[in-house]
Amino acid sequence: MFSFLHLALYRLTRLMAMFGALFLMGGMLVTCADIFIRNFGNGIFGTTEMVQLSVVTLAFLAIPYTFLAEGHIAVEIFTDRWGARAQALARAFGAALGIFFMTALFWFGLIKALQKIEYGDVSMNLGIPLGFFWAPMIVGFGLSVLALLLQFAGHLTLALAGRSILPPPPGPPLPE
Repeated sequence: MFSFLHLALYRLTRLMAMFGALFLMGGMLVTCADIFIRNFGNGIFGTTEMVQLSVVTLAFLAIPYTFLAEGHIAVEIFTDRWGARAQALARAFGAALGIFFMTALFWFGLIKALQKIEYGDVSMNLGIPLGFFWAPMIVGFGLSVLALLLQFAGHLTLALAGRSILPPPPGPPLPE
């Protein structure tokens, strides 16, 4: 069951990260077009807001995938000398802290996003509803909580039972 959940969430978060990357490419195209057009007069109106939305979308939709792929930077100066179970326990502790932090961000972000939607707040230049800026954050935080719950379960079972209930993430292994 955990293997199925892990694989399904891995595929979903990878798809979300790719979607975020497409948004970033759109932001890059808008920036390049704006720079080119400025040579002939005024640039593209609202470029800053479009680029902000693209960067926010990429950043927050890529975080859950990075959690599942265990692609975050880790400082292992002390834990390298520990045994496999002790390292897994340390990773479980880190995942638990991440669950707490991401759950708080999800909850408070959701409250703030609903407030922005209720007030009808829009961006300054293009009038984009601010809910579109908050949506990738909320989705990213929510998927991050799910990813971290799976990571926590995997690391904790490795620490306590000597083997993880989760398979390694699909795809090429990350460089050491």
